[in-house]
Amino acid sequence: MSMDAGSRSRFTFSGTGVRWIGYRDAWSGKARIWLDGTAVATVDTYSASDQAQAVVFDKEGLAAGTHTIEIEALQQKSASSGGMWVWIDAFDVTSGSGTTGTGGTGGTGGGGTGVLIWSDGFENGGVTRWSGDRVQ
Repeated sequence: MSMDAGSRSRFTFSGTGVRWIGYRDAWSGKARIWLDGTAVATVDTYSASDQAQAVVFDKEGLAAGTHTIEIEALQQKSASSGGMWVWIDAFDVTSGSGTTGTGGTGGTGGGGTGVLIWSDGFENGGVTRWSGDRVQ
């Protein structure tokens, strides 16, 4: 999680699609999504009600191969939000034949391939639980 402008989390994976799984609540802010070095979307993670393990971003139809997704905290928020937090629980990778769990806050999950790098400002603090308290 982070709310510091410019903080990034980078996940490199092999597959044809990726989903960012995160947390949405009344204190969540905005993030920019980069895919293979190109900014592809800005998302507002605000939600009036708590949403643990929510799909925040989903991209399918990538060419089979190695890709990198980056989540950048923007230190921006909607008028309704009380904060600017950006939460990353995990990334799910589609490998062409289905979805496999991969990098999460506790490290590597089941079966997929990927490497998760936390940059300055993003914290994982050795957390082994998702926002929904499901142990990895």
